Amino acid sequence: AVKPFACRTLGPAEQRALANAHKRLLLEASTYPVGTELSRCYGLDMQPLGKTVIGEKLGSVRITDQQEPYIAVHNHPSGMTFSPGDIFNFTRRDNMRMLSAVGNNGVVYAMEKSADFNRLAVQGAYEKMRARIEQEKTVSGILNAIDDFLKEAQTYGIQYYKRAN
Repeated sequence: AVKPFACRTLGPAEQRALANAHKRLLLEASTYPVGTELSRCYGLDMQPLGKTVIGEKLGSVRITDQQEPYIAVHNHPSGMTFSPGDIFNFTRRDNMRMLSAVGNNGVVYAMEKSADFNRLAVQGAYEKMRARIEQEKTVSGILNAIDDFLKEAQTYGIQYYKRAN
């Protein structure tokens, strides 16, 4: 029950294609042990760039970088938001225009870079988030630090979306 969401990078047809890519990824993930993450990259026309990558250890997957502007999709079996590693890679990869994570519950999280993306400001906010996470003792504290980063990053050219069903 993954639904499309409106974003700046994709038109309506590509937004539907992205929702379908999320559904296909979850379907494929269901054939692996619980907790397995998968990723796949697409061009801005939502045509696949390479094959699906399967995480070698539970709870993580490598997202391949591309030589052209692209969208990376991956699953988060927990249904939780982006990890610090997800954010780190997204902010440092020039060609990654959008990153999404879809939970087994159908919730989609996405980040996209806008025209006013400010890498230095975002990296400063990221470092502040990392320092805060190191001090946190609870999962909810870590999630709050990530949420605060995602709110702040919007002032530096990262649009954040959460699409629940």
